[in-house]
Amino acid sequence: MTYTDPCTIALQSDQELMAIHEEPMFLIHGEFHRDNGWVMRDCLSYIKPTAEEAVATCRRLNPNFKIDYVSMA
Repeated sequence: MTYTDPCTIALQSDQELMAIHEEPMFLIHGEFHRDNGWVMRDCLSYIKPTAEEAVATCRRLNPNFKIDYVSMA
């Protein structure tokens, strides 16, 4: 019996998922700003037809997330 690392399985699953979707994945880089002053850098990903739709979804779901820039995966 061989051992397969769970991270490898997840990576393979992500690649298979991306092969199924024809829409691009946009990576939205920025910072979460909390009311208590806490700030955390993060990268959120959205599968949407356009960058504008990905940004609109990000802003709707994460109003405390300040966007720095958007890239494609």
